[in-house]
Amino acid sequence: MKLGTGDNFFRGSRGPGKKKDLAPMDSESFKQLSELVKTGFPVRTAVVDPNYRHKTKLDIEEDRIACGQSLTAAGVPKNMVHPRNSPAWLKHDKQVLRFYAHFQESVSERPDENSRFRHVEIMYHMEDGSLKITEPKIENSGIPQGTLLKRHRCPLDDGMGFLGPDDIRCGQEITIYKRTYYVSGCDRFTRWFFEENGIDVGEDEPQREDHWARSYRFKKLAEKGSLPLSRSAYEAKQLTKYSVGQTIADKKFTQFLLNDRKVLRFKAFWDDTTLYGARAYFVIHYYLADNTLEINEAHCRNSGRDNYPVFMKRSPLYKANGGNVPVPGMLA
Repeated sequence: MKLGTGDNFFRGSRGPGKKKDLAPMDSESFKQLSELVKTGFPVRTAVVDPNYRHKTKLDIEEDRIACGQSLTAAGVPKNMVHPRNSPAWLKHDKQVLRFYAHFQESVSERPDENSRFRHVEIMYHMEDGSLKITEPKIENSGIPQGTLLKRHRCPLDDGMGFLGPDDIRCGQEITIYKRTYYVSGCDRFTRWFFEENGIDVGEDEPQREDHWARSYRFKKLAEKGSLPLSRSAYEAKQLTKYSVGQTIADKKFTQFLLNDRKVLRFKAFWDDTTLYGARAYFVIHYYLADNTLEINEAHCRNSGRDNYPVFMKRSPLYKANGGNVPVPGMLA
């Protein structure tokens, strides 16, 4: 078959002198003819079903149920069946027993200490029986901290089996890879888990603190300004303020501005057991503005006493008497 060019490409040719006009080709026929000329193979057109639609997950599940492939004897899909005896990875999924422990490490070339207590957290994953040990990081400690033991199943010290929750108790020692840890406590979930299973996990103990930990905590408090200033530091601070030209702060005036009209009120009584004595009730006022104190009598109706409530006028009251000055209530 030989294809013509020009007008003959659409009209065709049956030989010389014999021409016949044909109708123009549509786009689909032209596409098939072009593909045949290029590759030598005709184009395969897909037969489209007018009633076809994409199947959803619900349609696929309905087809499976109709075929009886995904149902058990109870009529439940196989991927939703809960086993009668749940495996550990399903029953204890994401459940971790956390214990607090510490171990003692020797320190060399230090004049102020020869050993140090390093506190760790022992986390036992119940889903697979693995164990992990981490140490909280302390700023500028100078020692590598973080994960001390990666998560895996730890063998016992004697090599007979693996470490389990029955081997860890508060107040006892546990040896892991030739290092002895002292378990001092556990968290609330761990204690609840042991109590639900009728096992006594032991009482929590305070964590031991070495000399370095005490000094480190003291330094941190001093850096944050939580410790009060010493007298020499306070005087040096005030002297610096005066030297730069700041006015001298009046303590009494500052106290008055901050605590004016603030009064502490107490109710009391004086049981006078002497001859002709009686029980008298008082109201004590303490003025925060100037640290003075006032005592007034609280007379009841028809008490027979003079209607003068002031028992002690407002004045400073010292903790200890400085001499033989008579005060109210003192016997002559």
